[in-house]
Amino acid sequence: MRSRIRSAQRPRPPTSSCRPWRGSAGFDEACRALFAHKQSAFLLQTQAWPDDVQAYLHQLSRPIWPV
Repeated sequence: MRSRIRSAQRPRPPTSSCRPWRGSAGFDEACRALFAHKQSAFLLQTQAWPDDVQAYLHQLSRPIWPV
């Protein structure tokens, strides 16, 4: 029972919320840059995206970028 509660409380992977972005300008390139830890390429690919989306993604990705 506890494991069911814990799994229900875990956040869902972002892939379900990212589906509408697939095929959008720079989506694939931004994903590649993110997973390759290439911050400048990631910022470049996401600069045309809506400001709120950029801000959220930059907040989430902040821990992986070098200081």
